Order: sequence, then structure tokens, then C-alpha cells
Amino acid sequence: MGFITGIITSVIGNIITKFFFTDDNTKQIKQNDKIIKELTKECNKKTSQKEKEPYIQSIREYQENNSKLYFDRGLERFRKEPPSLKSALKDFNEAIELNPDFAEAYFYRGLVYAIKNLNEDALKDFNKAIELNPEYIETYRKRGELKDKMGNHEEAKKDYAMAFFSEGKSKNHLGKYDDAIKDYNEAIQLKPDFAKAYYNRGNAKHELGHNDDAIRDYDKAIQLEPDFAKAYNNRGNAKQELGYYDDAIEDYDKAIQLKPDYAEAYNNRGNAKQKLGYYDDAIEDYDKAIQLK
Repeated sequence: MGFITGIITSVIGNIITKFFFTDDNTKQIKQNDKIIKELTKECNKKTSQKEKEPYIQSIREYQENNSKLYFDRGLERFRKEPPSLKSALKDFNEAIELNPDFAEAYFYRGLVYAIKNLNEDALKDFNKAIELNPEYIETYRKRGELKDKMGNHEEAKKDYAMAFFSEGKSKNHLGKYDDAIKDYNEAIQLKPDFAKAYYNRGNAKHELGHNDDAIRDYDKAIQLEPDFAKAYNNRGNAKQELGYYDDAIEDYDKAIQLKPDYAEAYNNRGNAKQKLGYYDDAIEDYDKAIQLK
């Protein structure tokens, strides 16, 4: 640590230690505001960007901390019986102003707007929450309910499908393949042209060793999205496990054609060629996979 940096760090530390810390969100927000004010005052005295940077970083950290505190307080107010919607909305607004990438704050502000029948505002916030965190399952459900309420029933079905799809992905990652398949079934029933749901259901079936069924799902995914490189690759894997090596190679060829830097497909094609005794060709594919990785 340089001499100047050490002095700046010491100054920042002295500013922070002047204030007490508390578990009370309201009091802590006020303390953080005072710290931010002091840090900003000291930062403005500096002439070079290098001297300002530690202050700017500390200010950002306290702003993010305050954003979380406002959110937590808003959540408490929202969950009260009866909920204090006006106060909760104010807190969620503050949380978002301090941290514009706070997906959960947009979601809960959207819930407040929905309760207040400010449907367009609610929809914007649910959209933003999903943009920031596409895995936020509950947002799809609530956005679907809102679209139903607004009369957009077909669009609502797509959101319900996404909720089941995301739930299935979570279960898939946990190794709960049978449960994941049930969620994908629901997603497909709601959205019959959902290529990724067929693909993921195929993956779950493949993990369970149901390769013939998996291939049928990959077939459907490819029918719906002809450029779905991963579906070709994984269909090739299912075929390879069934001993259909030539057919598997055709799928890997197509996957590589669609995605020339697809290292996994080269490796898998190498495995199939090796099984057929095409050792030199297999080595070429393994070399290419290594090069791409």
C-alpha cells in the first residue's frame, strides 16, 4: 500500500468509526447517509481521480448497503397485516434509485403496483426484474397473473410455461429428474412450441437412461428450432449410448456445422469415431476439442 493510499484509507476509516452501527434498519440507513455525506465531502476536496477513487468506491458500497436496508424495510412493511403499501413503495423506490440492478426490488415494487391496480407500472417492473434475473421463477408467475388480469391470456400462458420451465431447470440441477420432467410436461402443455422445454426434458430423460424417449424430445426441439446445435449434440449422445454411432456422428457433424467452436461436439464425435475404430479421425477431433478448450 502506497503512502498516499494509506493516508486516504485511514481518513475513510476515521469517518466510518465516528458512527455507530445498529440492527435497526431505519437508524442504520440514517447512519449510512451521514457516512456517505462525509465521504462525499472529503472526496470533493481531492483533485486527482486516483485520490478520489477510494472514496467513490466506499460511497458505492454504502449506497448498495443502504439499498438493501431500504429493501428489507420495505419488505417488512409489505408483509405487515395489513400491508403498509405507501411506505413499502417508498422504500422500494429508494432501493432501486441506489441500486438500479436490484431485481428483487423491482419484483416487489411490481407487486405493490399490481395490488394498487397500477397494472402498466407493475408490468414494467416485472419485465425489468426478469431482464435482470431471468431465473427469477416467481416473477414469471406473477407477471402471468397480471397479464390474465389485463386480459392477455395467451401471453399469460407463456409466462406460466416459463415458471414451470425454470422450476424444472432447478430440479434438474439438483438431480431430481423425474420431478423436472413433470415441470417440463406442464410447460409444454401450456406452450406446445417450447423448444427448450423439449430439449431440457430430453436431457432429464437421458440422465435417467431413457434414451429412446430423449431422442424423441430432441427431435421435437430440432423440428421447432432447426439451428439448435445443443439439441443435435445431445441427440448424438443419446444415439451413441444406444450404439448408433454412425447416426450419432451425423448429429455431431450438424452441431459443429451450426457452431464451429463447439468443443464438446468435437470430443463426442471423437468418442463415436473411436468406437467405430476410426482412430486417426478420432484423434483429429480430440485435438480440435483440446484446441478449442
